[in-house]
Amino acid sequence: MARYFIKDIENISGIKAHTIRIWEQRYNLISPKRTETNLRFYNDEDVKLILNVSILKDAGYRISDIAALNQRDLMEKVNSVIDEVEGKDSIIKSLVASTYDLNEGEINKTLSSHIIKNGFEATVLDLIFPFLKKIGQLWMSNSLHPGLEHFATNIIKNKLQIAAEGKQIKNYNAKKFLLFLPEGEHHEISLLFASYLLKASGHEVVYMGSNTPMANLPNVFKDWLPDYIFTSITTGFTQLPLEKMLSMFEENWSSIKVFMTGSRALEFKGKIPENVQILKDVSAFKSILEKL
Repeated sequence: MARYFIKDIENISGIKAHTIRIWEQRYNLISPKRTETNLRFYNDEDVKLILNVSILKDAGYRISDIAALNQRDLMEKVNSVIDEVEGKDSIIKSLVASTYDLNEGEINKTLSSHIIKNGFEATVLDLIFPFLKKIGQLWMSNSLHPGLEHFATNIIKNKLQIAAEGKQIKNYNAKKFLLFLPEGEHHEISLLFASYLLKASGHEVVYMGSNTPMANLPNVFKDWLPDYIFTSITTGFTQLPLEKMLSMFEENWSSIKVFMTGSRALEFKGKIPENVQILKDVSAFKSILEKL
């Protein structure tokens, strides 16, 4: 059983610690457990309950009314709120709660509902990326264990892969794009979404995926000379320093335009070759595609 302390609950839910204690003492919403050294802690069920209470509170329900609900009525009201709300915050909280519950069906249901209402691209940009950012923040603060982060990420990856497979239109002005993450990079969501956008625009894609050694690229260029490259640098664990990678792009493939995104690329303070463009995020890549 996972243990979460009050700071973890605050990080996960966005509810201040003193508010959570009021909910405990005045409304008996939750009952924290105690460690052997008498420290208060919470379990997975407590986390899900607080997230669901937070969703109803954001929707205008009074805490006293929420506290009077049994588990079944609470979940019915939460599901009703999620179906009705337009704001993404409550939906993200619902996705986080489903992640702690390892409830793949509920995550898929929530995403599918949003896709029907708003379209696939808007769902990725406005909901999925913020949700994954929240999951990443919780993982980095040790409020969410790595298994849950992998669980949520793989659900999203499957969604993007299926969507990309079903999106290939004819484009007589199609360009050739090579997509890869360098060796040591495994965060593939941006790459998968870029692949989806390219196929939806009718462009040709060679998708090499994550953890690709730079030594593999020359043969690919020789057999299939791309017009453009898309890559992302986020973790900083790449086997080849970013400065050397950029030098390779400049010295060996100066005629190929390289689009690069990711937090590490954005933080880079060195020289950027003329054929390399650093993008703030994948939505900036979408804007570039519309002009090609």
